[in-house]
Amino acid sequence: MSAAKEIQNPNSSGQGFYPGFAPKHHDTLIAAGLTYSHTTPIAMLDGSTLHHHTYRLNRKFSVSVWLRGERWIWAGSVAASGSHYQGRGDASLAKYLKGAVRRHKLSS
Repeated sequence: MSAAKEIQNPNSSGQGFYPGFAPKHHDTLIAAGLTYSHTTPIAMLDGSTLHHHTYRLNRKFSVSVWLRGERWIWAGSVAASGSHYQGRGDASLAKYLKGAVRRHKLSS
């Protein structure tokens, strides 16, 4: 079964709950207070599917993680602000989340 077919309750864009996923940074995101929101399947030019897993702190702040080749990449963003930060590795994500979660908990 293809991963895209495993997404449950997809909306018109194909976003939905992706059971059994285990992105590398899951534990770091949960420990920082974010919760899993949804997964977006993205069709790549080579025919493969990239799964973009999104976690949210509140309506404004989210972090997404995805596997690109052999590396997990993460990106944090603030809705409607244009603010975006991208990185690799658990240590850099934990450092980013420490300040970002504090700022966005106070502003939500």
